[in-house]
Amino acid sequence: MKNNICVVMQPTYLPWSGFFNLIYQADYFVFLDDAQYSKNSWHNRNQIIIHGEKSWITLPVEKNAELIYEKMPIYKSKWNIKHVKTLESNYGRHPYFDDIKPILSIIEKFSSETLSEINIALIMKISQLLDIEVKFHLASKIGVWGQRSERLVDFSRCFHCDTYLSPIGSKEYLEEDGVFDNSDIILKYQNFNPMIYEQKGTKEFIGYLSIVDVVANIGWVKAKDYIKGGV
Repeated sequence: MKNNICVVMQPTYLPWSGFFNLIYQADYFVFLDDAQYSKNSWHNRNQIIIHGEKSWITLPVEKNAELIYEKMPIYKSKWNIKHVKTLESNYGRHPYFDDIKPILSIIEKFSSETLSEINIALIMKISQLLDIEVKFHLASKIGVWGQRSERLVDFSRCFHCDTYLSPIGSKEYLEEDGVFDNSDIILKYQNFNPMIYEQKGTKEFIGYLSIVDVVANIGWVKAKDYIKGGV
């Protein structure tokens, strides 16, 4: 019998391929949109190649709120137009530039959405283009409350999942909490080792970049296999 797997992640901006590997493995994926916004985190930025070097692309936000789903971008900065131009300038001559145009189109159209809505819209569109079938949910709409690991267990139970899949980076605090040890939910850690691909415009391969870099270099068809590489 197939295990039902739950994954809970904070919505980040143009995530790396490992994020989509988690989505690919999940039966139920919960966006932790009601988490605390963290300055200088992945919430509003990610890394791409700019002029041959790893660089940040950052979505500027107002100082109006503490939670991700309340945080507003600074629209007067015309960040979305600037991001489209940056991506076009640095990936326009890549072999699969046309494949990232649906992403550029979405970014360009944002006009009043919150940070959370922007991140989730992009993640869901990219997941669709990667042919990932999963049930998406918003933590803020579910009504499951608790502290750290406790809440993750409750989300898993809410969707009748017997397994919770976590990125390896969360191992320390999950094991420190010890909540899964005393629950009926199996805790597993992601095992994703991204492969090196032919990367245009760099002297040496640079890994752990936004999924945008992967798609611009190898296209959606190969990217579908790429995100499954660590399964």
